[in-house]
Amino acid sequence: LDDASVTPVTFAVPANAVTIEATYKKSFFAVTATAATLDPVSEDGTYEFESEVTATADDAEAGWEFDQWVVTGIELDDASVTPVTFAVPANAVTIEATYKKSFFAVTATAATLDPASADGTYEFESEVTATATVPAGYKFVNWTVTGIQVADLTVNPLTFTVPANEVTLIANFEPLYTVTVNIGEVAGEATPYADGVLVNVGAPETSEELFFQEWIAEGLDLTDAQRYNLAFSFDMPAGDVVLTAVYTETAPFVITLLTGAGEGTITDANWDG
Repeated sequence: LDDASVTPVTFAVPANAVTIEATYKKSFFAVTATAATLDPVSEDGTYEFESEVTATADDAEAGWEFDQWVVTGIELDDASVTPVTFAVPANAVTIEATYKKSFFAVTATAATLDPASADGTYEFESEVTATATVPAGYKFVNWTVTGIQVADLTVNPLTFTVPANEVTLIANFEPLYTVTVNIGEVAGEATPYADGVLVNVGAPETSEELFFQEWIAEGLDLTDAQRYNLAFSFDMPAGDVVLTAVYTETAPFVITLLTGAGEGTITDANWDG
C-alpha cells in the first residue's frame, strides 16, 4: 500500500492471496480547565481516551476557598474535592474550579455580636456589630481588638467588616463614681454616675421634727446656693461624692434689715433663745 494509514484504500489484486486487516488506536479528546491545572500537561490540550487526568484548583485569593467543580462531558464522584482525577471519556471535557467566601472566627468578650453565629464564625466581608455588655456600676471605655483596624476604639456599638483572618474584641470598662446622699443620721446608698453627667439631689424640708439647715459635702465644692438649698444639681466630678443633709431642732428664719443705704437679708439663721 502506498499509505497504510488511510481508509478507504484501493489496490490491485496480485497473483496471490491477500489479507488486509484494519487496526485501531485510542482517540484523543480536548480537556479544557479553568482556574485549574491539569496533570499531565498536554501541549495541544488533548488527552488519549481512557487516560487518567488530574485537575488541581488554583490557589484561592485571600478570604476565599475552593467550592466545587463545574464540569461538562464527565461525571465526578465528588465535585467538592481538589485535586480530582478522572478518566478521559470519548468526548471533549471542560472542568472549572469555583470558589466561595471563607468563614473566620470572631470572638467577643463582655459583648454581644449581631448577627449571632451558632459556631462563632462569620463570612468574609460580611458586616458584624459588637455591642459592649456594660455591668452595673461601670461604664464602657474602649475596645481591645486583634485582626481588624478600627478608627475609633471608643465607639459602642462597633460595626466592622470581617477580614480574611480571625478577630477578637474585648470590651473594657471602668467603675462609675458614686454619689451617696445621707439624710441626717440616715445613711443613703451609693449610686453610680459617670463623670461629667448632671446629678440632681434633694432632701426633705423636715426630718422627724428637725429642720433642714445645710449640706455638707465630701468630694465636691459647694457654692452657697447649693449648700443652703434643699435641692440642687452639680456636674459629677471624677471621684466619689458624699452629701449629708444637716438638720437642727429649730427652724431657720430670715432677718431683713432695712437701712438708709438699702435693704439686706440674713438667711438660714437660728434663733438662739
